[in-house]
Amino acid sequence: MADSASDREMESDASSIDGASAIGPSKQSPAILMKRIESLTQENKVLRMEVETLKLKNKSLQAENKELRQASVNIVSEVLNIRNH
Repeated sequence: MADSASDREMESDASSIDGASAIGPSKQSPAILMKRIESLTQENKVLRMEVETLKLKNKSLQAENKELRQASVNIVSEVLNIRNH
């Protein structure tokens, strides 16, 4: 996912280079500005969805990590019990 974010950054940088921001917002036509707003709005939606996806993945990984830690504690406990008997 980091690759897609860096691709978007490059696209954003490229759109800045194409002259749109070089002449300043006051000299751009309203149509160009509206297209830019639509593009940024869409990009924002995509990024927000990616954030939500990553939050869910993080939550899942944290739960898995907790389970693995508990399993590790249980294994160590069993090994110690076996050694003591």
